[in-house]
Amino acid sequence: MASTKKKGTASTPSRPKPNVFVYVGPSLRGIITNGSIFFGTIQEVKDCLRLVIERFPDVERLLVPDTEVAETRAKIENGKGLISRAYMNLLLNK
Repeated sequence: MASTKKKGTASTPSRPKPNVFVYVGPSLRGIITNGSIFFGTIQEVKDCLRLVIERFPDVERLLVPDTEVAETRAKIENGKGLISRAYMNLLLNK
C-alpha cells in the first residue's frame, strides 16, 4: 500500500523574529556605546537600561529598531528634530 502522507506538511512551530534595537547615541564611557545592540521588546530593553535612562533620559529616545538605524542616523546628521536634539544633549552633558 502506498503511503498517503504528504511530504513537507509537518507543521513546525514558527518562531517570532526577536525584536532588535540599536543605540544610536554618542558613547558614554563605561555606560553605553554607540551601536550597542539589544534583543527583546522595547519595554524589556528599557527595563534593562532603567538606571541609564534615569541618569540620561535622552538615551531612551536614541534606542531605535534595527530597521530604522540608517534613517535615524541621517536625521542626527541633518541636525534638526528631536532625535538630533537628544543626541546633542547627551554629547554635551556626558
